Amino acid sequence: MAALYPSSVLPPPVRDGFTAKHQSPYAPIEMDDGHTRARRQFSAQPARFELTWTLTWRQLAIFEAFMEYGVEQASGWFTLPLFDDQPAVDVRLVEGYSTNYNAQAGTWKVTGEAEALFAEPVLAPAGLPAWPEELP
Repeated sequence: MAALYPSSVLPPPVRDGFTAKHQSPYAPIEMDDGHTRARRQFSAQPARFELTWTLTWRQLAIFEAFMEYGVEQASGWFTLPLFDDQPAVDVRLVEGYSTNYNAQAGTWKVTGEAEALFAEPVLAPAGLPAWPEELP
């Protein structure tokens, strides 16, 4: 079960420049004759992206406590609202997070690479012709 991100006391991650890199669900499998073929490892498509938060001292303390105790020392899954018009997504930090203090603004910049599993699309592609019913 994923922990709920405390969005009532912590801001969402910065969305400027958000880029997701989708991982290939296929893995090469070597066959006995030396050739390789692609085998699908999983039905969901994992994506990796960088999350960045801008936090005050108090928010940083809450964030670190959430990562330590709520998210199993930053290794577990947590539910995070990435976009306002989208449902929350279950994510996990791949390699922890780093903090950087900005003395001029008096804020902390917290950055971490996250991973999420997005289900494979279920809608048929638009624009393709319909298969004739009389054909098998």
